[in-house]
Amino acid sequence: MNSTYSPSISEERVKNRRSDAFLCPICHNILWKPQQCSKCQQPICENCIATCLRHNPGVCPMCRLPYQEQRCMPQFYNFLCELQIECCNRSSGCNQILFYEQLEQHETQECGYEIKECRGCKEKVIKQELIKHEKGCEFIKKTCRNCRMIYGQKQKHELLDCLTYKQEVLEKLINPPPE
Repeated sequence: MNSTYSPSISEERVKNRRSDAFLCPICHNILWKPQQCSKCQQPICENCIATCLRHNPGVCPMCRLPYQEQRCMPQFYNFLCELQIECCNRSSGCNQILFYEQLEQHETQECGYEIKECRGCKEKVIKQELIKHEKGCEFIKKTCRNCRMIYGQKQKHELLDCLTYKQEVLEKLINPPPE
């Protein structure tokens, strides 16, 4: 159990078959990296079982017997791998439909429609437009390599600004403000 990616794959996102046989009994979404209890053999999402075991260590949330992890049968994984699932960023414009095994890489690394936050103004922007947005964002700060002054990227900062800033710093060191 080492994955941090945990998609919420509702049945509506599955495009090629009925998927109710692949629902997690905990989160009621499509099973993600399922594990099962060796006693009851009920498949449960990797992250769901981890959460349950943190709250109730060593006890299966389904049969309430001591939990011993077991991998699901290969046939079960084969059925999951046949599922075609739409990207979670569909509402932002992504029209990709991916196989189960492709979903994590697409949604975490490849999809240009993932919503990101601008480092400056905190506006929500789709990933493929973030670089362009941040190049024009007046709230992005830069640090001058010469004088270490921090200024907005849309502000002009020239040699005269460096000298003026350094002079102000020196004056504060020589003549500290009265307490």
